[in-house]
Amino acid sequence: MIRPVALLLALAFATALHAEITPGEILISEMNCAACHDAGPQMVRLASRQSPRLGKDGVRPTAQWLREFLADPQKVQPGTLMPDSLHALPPEQKAEAAEALTHFILSLQPADSATGRGASAGTIAEGERLYHTIGCAMCHAPASLLPGKENDAAAKEELAKLQQTSVPLGAGIAKKYSLPELTRFLRDPLKARPSGRMPGMNLTETEAEAIAMYLVREQMDTQPMRPLGDAPFTVDAAKAARGEQVFAEMNCAACHAGTDAPKRGAKALAQLAARQPRGCLGTKPGANVPKFDITDRQRQVILALLQEQTPLNTPLDPEHTIRRTMTTLNCYACHVRGKRGGADGLRRDYFTSTGEVDLGDEGRVPPSLTGIGAKLRPEWVRQLLAEGSKVRPYMVTRMPRFGTANIGHLPELFEKADAHPDAKP
Repeated sequence: MIRPVALLLALAFATALHAEITPGEILISEMNCAACHDAGPQMVRLASRQSPRLGKDGVRPTAQWLREFLADPQKVQPGTLMPDSLHALPPEQKAEAAEALTHFILSLQPADSATGRGASAGTIAEGERLYHTIGCAMCHAPASLLPGKENDAAAKEELAKLQQTSVPLGAGIAKKYSLPELTRFLRDPLKARPSGRMPGMNLTETEAEAIAMYLVREQMDTQPMRPLGDAPFTVDAAKAARGEQVFAEMNCAACHAGTDAPKRGAKALAQLAARQPRGCLGTKPGANVPKFDITDRQRQVILALLQEQTPLNTPLDPEHTIRRTMTTLNCYACHVRGKRGGADGLRRDYFTSTGEVDLGDEGRVPPSLTGIGAKLRPEWVRQLLAEGSKVRPYMVTRMPRFGTANIGHLPELFEKADAHPDAKP
């Protein structure tokens, strides 16, 4: 499966224009390098992806999934941006540290005491319908072909490719989440993941539960539905205390908000100009240095930017800021701006309209954003982006809610970028 960082690298190459935005900049932003390496005034341009929150606002995974993930992030969730912070420990010590961290992290949240619910074939079918129509399948892969294309060889081939190159849902999701916990997350993903890479879809409680039940449908054999490999878990105070120590030693609080743990910085970003990969960019980093699962090519583009950081000290013009935001939030999956983006091929078929209204593609496909700043008032665009308001009731696909902190700058930028009669987005 293609890694998210590899996907971002490909997007960055497609988005870059005259080296205004380099692939290295996109990777540094999405890997959240500035969490440890102070970016100073460069932070505004980087607009780094924040790591998932812990504590009461964070998602509560199961203990069995969490301890395995902490021990080997890539094995459990291929493509994760989470580095292996325990890589330098011998196997026995690594297992002990992962267990302690599990107790500490889960001690920060209320216990998962929600009563389980039995599986419902009708609810799962509704969740599948919602997943494939409201927009989930534009970033994540469709799970199945539309009726009538089941025997289409070309469609089968394209679906297989999409399942390899789309944003992964995460392996073992039926082991990771209980039904109530995944439902809670889908209702408001921005609480746990504030950077908007996973936006809210304005789901009702019933809709969120339907999609959650569809995603964890492997749990159907247990009644009520419970995560795969589920086992009783009680936080051990001594292990949690040890986990808090490990959390501090590994500097986990630099990335993950939601705890009182101290965090320490590393050498400032402006001071990083190594020609050879070392430290956290090395293939064999030392103890207490995170190990990222990146390719040699990705190391090269990051090092290239670190050696020549002039672009990071240069503010982006409105159009390039728009382009960068639309890349990192994957807006191009649905929308066209200029000659970039828009769903095509198999994915385009998943856009549908409701009722008897037949407006063609205009009634089912998300609108082009080319020239939007010259057409619409900024305050209206702001409301649409902030709230995900549904202004086309006949369109089944929904406008996601990314959060004002992530897209609040776009209305004014659209207006500035599109104001000139010769503007070329």
